[in-house]
Amino acid sequence: EYVLPCAMVVFGYPTESQLEREKPKRVPLEYIVSENTYPVMNNEYYYGMFSKGMDEDKYKDWMKRFCERKYNSDFSKEMQRSVREYLKQYD
Repeated sequence: EYVLPCAMVVFGYPTESQLEREKPKRVPLEYIVSENTYPVMNNEYYYGMFSKGMDEDKYKDWMKRFCERKYNSDFSKEMQRSVREYLKQYD
């Protein structure tokens, strides 16, 4: 009753489209590590974090595709639905 998965590890091999998809450059360390503070994560912050080597149009296109894969996928929608259902017992 009080068990809720909080993380998942996916095992397997990438699909052909995943292998061919353009990957962003690694994120600079200052966006990964902070000391005694939490940064304000607004649009400018994310642009600085992910846009290395991209013009603004390319960045927007990449972020749109990333959002579709990560947050608007059927898998993500199901995870959101099941967590909402689980949390109803605490209303």
